Amino acid sequence: MSTRDALAALMGLTLTLVGCAADIVPAIPPGWLPAPGAPGASRGGYGAWVDLSVGSRSRWRHVAGESIACDRDSTWVLTPSGLVAVRNRQVIEVILTTGVDERGRPISQRTQRVVEEDLRQWSRFPQGLPAGVDRARLQPKP
Repeated sequence: MSTRDALAALMGLTLTLVGCAADIVPAIPPGWLPAPGAPGASRGGYGAWVDLSVGSRSRWRHVAGESIACDRDSTWVLTPSGLVAVRNRQVIEVILTTGVDERGRPISQRTQRVVEEDLRQWSRFPQGLPAGVDRARLQPKP
């Protein structure tokens, strides 16, 4: 196999893997983040976008969507499929996207575990999921 053939095969594999990853992790919906340069806190009562890698290093999945609430034991994420509760001890990586810089690039923080205090302040319900809230009726940011 020539160097050119090997490079073409590697490029094809890379594009395939990128395509698969795009299918697994929901992209941040257009208009979700504040305008470039606007403060991240101007979320209009909604939580920041969070992407949790859940499971073990050899077998994991993504849970991505709006950060709804976080406590010592669990993190609640409103995904396109509905509200999902994730045990914090099962999280192997957190990517929290809180805004956009002046160039339009997402401002994200990456950690290897849920840091309750950090995630809580960026959740729709920073005090925790309210008692009596109808979880099935939570709506995503329009």
